[in-house]
Amino acid sequence: LNAHKEFKENHAKVKQILENIIDSLIV
Repeated sequence: LNAHKEFKENHAKVKQILENIIDSLIV
């Protein structure tokens, strides 16, 4: 359960970083 929670948190961080990169490319 702990590992799954950690994975979800890391996934959220990666998703946020990717969104930031995409926003930078669009602008």
